[in-house]
Amino acid sequence: SNGGGGLAVGALNPNGLWVPGSGANGDDGQDGKGGGGGGGGGGDTDDWCRSAGGAGGGGGGGGCAGTGGEGGTGGGGSFGIFVTDGKPIIRNNVIMAGYGGNGGQGGLAGEGGNGGNGGLGGTQTEQPDPATLGAGGNGGKGGKGGNGGAGGGGAGGASFAIYILGASSDPICTDNELNPGGGGLGGQGGAGAANKGQDGPAGRIFGPTPSCSN
Repeated sequence: SNGGGGLAVGALNPNGLWVPGSGANGDDGQDGKGGGGGGGGGGDTDDWCRSAGGAGGGGGGGGCAGTGGEGGTGGGGSFGIFVTDGKPIIRNNVIMAGYGGNGGQGGLAGEGGNGGNGGLGGTQTEQPDPATLGAGGNGGKGGKGGNGGAGGGGAGGASFAIYILGASSDPICTDNELNPGGGGLGGQGGAGAANKGQDGPAGRIFGPTPSCSN
């Protein structure tokens, strides 16, 4: 199945940087099934003691599964001021944020491999009369491997003049001019718009704002 597109909610990575969600990887396809073996050839109807049919050919091997496409990475966010578990006083400033980065494109799905051809049926070489040979049936061709799922597109990055994160954050913001840019576009999924990443959000202030306003 296809991987889902990245969500624009975002989170802090271990280095303290805010990143939006990446697209999910597509699932690998399933291996193809092996073909059935051919039937044995019938013997002749006369009195020859060595009358026998040829063996049936073996079935072809199933094709290998296609590999799932990788998810696209999320675009970077742009913030004028980023507050994490803090209580700063932000007053009388012109605060600008740039545009969020666009999400990466999801990877295309790998195509499943073709199945192997079945083996040829055998003949009974010890039969004296060629007209009465009972040749074995050919084996069936192996099934094609399943296609992999397409990777989801990465989410677009956010753009906020002030971004507040953390339950203990309570900044005081007054008399500021806040100018955000625009959120980044979500990346196209490997399956197109079906698993595209979300567009990044944009606004003047994000997060808890009991003491924070323009």
